[in-house]
Amino acid sequence: MADQGDWLNGITMAVEEINAAGGVNGRPLETRVVDIDLLTPEGTVGAFQNLVEGGVLALAHSFAIIPQPAMDVAASNGVPYLHGNTSQASVDLVRDNPEKYRNIFQIDVPETWYGAGFIRFLSNQKAAGWVPKNNRMHIVQEQIG
Repeated sequence: MADQGDWLNGITMAVEEINAAGGVNGRPLETRVVDIDLLTPEGTVGAFQNLVEGGVLALAHSFAIIPQPAMDVAASNGVPYLHGNTSQASVDLVRDNPEKYRNIFQIDVPETWYGAGFIRFLSNQKAAGWVPKNNRMHIVQEQIG
């Protein structure tokens, strides 16, 4: 998936930059990459559990199609988990149980803001002088939740 590759490229660049500057408190960072089956809860749990059992000190992932299994592995082990899930379900899990998910950090807004943000963007473009051909909009919906 392109998103996963972009995420890994960004992480790699950041780790190289941090390590070139002396690391964190003098300690270099290291990345570990494992295969993941994003389409099943078992695949997600297996990948995250593999990393936790391997002794990682933090987890980072662009997104999990089924977010709760990844969040539960991180929560049950206390490992900080930084993710880009755009799922409102991820936000709801943390909101409904902040103590359990206290080590989960979402770095992207949930998809529920995309529509409102897009309308605001178009309105700002019109205010700045953009003149659309018409006021029609086409929405393409994916086949996953």
